[in-house]
Amino acid sequence: MPANIVRVDLARLDELMQTLGELVISRARLEDRLKQLQETVSEKDLRPLKETNQQMERQLRELRAGMLRVRLVPISDVFTRMQFVVRDLARSTGKRVKVELIGQDTEIDKFVVERLMDPLLHLVRNAVSHGLETLPEREAKGKPLEGKVVLRAATVGEMAVVEVEDDGKGIDAAEIIAKGKQMGILSPEALGDGRKGAPLDFDPRGMLSGTLLLDILCTSGFSTRTEADLTSGRGVGLAVVHRSVQELGGSMTLDSQVGVKTKFRIQLPLTLAIADALLATAGGQTFAIPLSAVREIIEVQPQDVTVIAPSITAAGRWNVASAKHPASAPRVKPRDSAELKATSPEAIRAEIIYHRGTVLPLLRLASFFNLSSPTKYSQHAFIIGFGDETNNLGIVVDRVIGQREIVVRPLTDALVNVPGISGATDLGDGRVVLILDASELIRFRVDAL
Repeated sequence: MPANIVRVDLARLDELMQTLGELVISRARLEDRLKQLQETVSEKDLRPLKETNQQMERQLRELRAGMLRVRLVPISDVFTRMQFVVRDLARSTGKRVKVELIGQDTEIDKFVVERLMDPLLHLVRNAVSHGLETLPEREAKGKPLEGKVVLRAATVGEMAVVEVEDDGKGIDAAEIIAKGKQMGILSPEALGDGRKGAPLDFDPRGMLSGTLLLDILCTSGFSTRTEADLTSGRGVGLAVVHRSVQELGGSMTLDSQVGVKTKFRIQLPLTLAIADALLATAGGQTFAIPLSAVREIIEVQPQDVTVIAPSITAAGRWNVASAKHPASAPRVKPRDSAELKATSPEAIRAEIIYHRGTVLPLLRLASFFNLSSPTKYSQHAFIIGFGDETNNLGIVVDRVIGQREIVVRPLTDALVNVPGISGATDLGDGRVVLILDASELIRFRVDAL
């Protein structure tokens, strides 16, 4: 070990991050106290204290950035291990596989990297055993005999993005649907449709959205294999991967084209302890939204909102048609929403706005959580946009308070499982607010065609 390198136990760094978190909360308390003093103390007397508070905020941010740099490690070690896994799997399956590594120098929190190992291992195994065709199949399709598995890593703002892609056969929607029906998991309860009646009748020729397809594949026990083997496992792989990613405060998406590729994309926060967040109120409650998940903030008037009547197509996607009466739109109950007891007719209103040339589905946050004072459009409201062009959502709130640095506290009680919530934080004034899970809320969106 070089003389200028010192080994530090990760547990000690965790303790320092916890202490830093307490300092962040203390500074927030000081800021709130200064706001209270504005009513009784002159601005001239308060100015030095405000400047000191602002300086303290800058110093804490610099300290946070410095501590984060200490915890960061390159993902190259994980990627290198995956190369050996692919080599062994290729040998055992008789396939020819080339591994392409992109962004090996991307640095992520060591805690996150260690817990990312198993999910990536599952995805790489699936890519080789399920995704890539056999040599005769690739030859018949005119593909290069050597299949390709690509591992990518990059940082986008305060998020780390890791992708596992193969150039194999893609995911056959018809096969997934048939197996799902056979296993009895294609039901309203299993897929979060919330409608009463028989299981959903999908058209095997239809295109499934990436979100819906991922929901099916991540159902515990789902597998298209009739027998377990060392490479494909026992049908719990993707369910485990999805749960592990969620526990790390991240999200996973799927992009698959039959005969072309399958790509899993994992987004994770660079660090789990402290984050920048946007504070907003809805239904009299304050929520924290990770700033890394916020795409934009839109102020809307009542006339900007369009009420629609969605219906489920045979392909399993939402079909949107204009309607004048909100009552004509069927209710959609979120997955696992029994805990929410969201019985309000407006729990998931079928509403959209046309923004930047595209349709943005809306979700009223107050109604979703069944709060006593649902958001009204009598004057105006604010919409916080999540996601990208293909998977997007606008949550409707009453007021946007502003940006704040927060300390993320996970919901450790196993009995507390609230969809759309990833944790909680102390604002420093005695209030504890819930942190929204943007990726989970997007899963409840109306998918407009």
